Amino acid sequence: VISTAHHLRAPPGRDPHDNSYESIRSNRSGEKLSRRERLERVESVDMATAFCPEFLPKVVLLMCDIQGFTALSSNLSAPRLFSAINELFTEFDVLCTQWKITKIETVGDAYLCAAGLSREEGATYEDAYNLLQMALAIQRKLRVSGLEALGTSEVRMRVALHCGHAVAGIVGVKTPRYHLFGPHVDAVMALEAAGDASGVVVSSAFHELFFS
Repeated sequence: VISTAHHLRAPPGRDPHDNSYESIRSNRSGEKLSRRERLERVESVDMATAFCPEFLPKVVLLMCDIQGFTALSSNLSAPRLFSAINELFTEFDVLCTQWKITKIETVGDAYLCAAGLSREEGATYEDAYNLLQMALAIQRKLRVSGLEALGTSEVRMRVALHCGHAVAGIVGVKTPRYHLFGPHVDAVMALEAAGDASGVVVSSAFHELFFS
């Protein structure tokens, strides 16, 4: 089941007098790498000081987390909780590889990933399709087989999809990480938090890209 959250519109366009994004475009690293090459090198420590923030005109985002995680975790020992989260996110990592999705980060029980990062023109229908297939696979996996680490305990996840511009860059110099920033990242988080675990919630912006 896919529900479309038409009531949650994408954030309004940036102020035309705000030139912060243009500044980001013009202050990239002097090293001439394609967007795909930069993305492939995000785990290189020396890139942490050379990778300047970059404006991405259109990316598709997936955000998900476990419904009722606080109550679930309160009844589990730390080793068992670790096993459950590790099992869950390992499955998601496999799906990212299968559907050509870039994992961005995990925070607690939340998982954020994106597609279309390497395209100069921005995300396409193919990226939206791949992300939707991953979202449906997540729900299918939990509904059919659950998590081995939790035995018979049911796990339900809220999953949301959104589309919009973002700023990307590597944060920090020790264990540096690639991250996305901007109002549309906030929007997919809000969409996920307001959704339910009965299917996949998509924003009007994602719906427009997918059916355009």
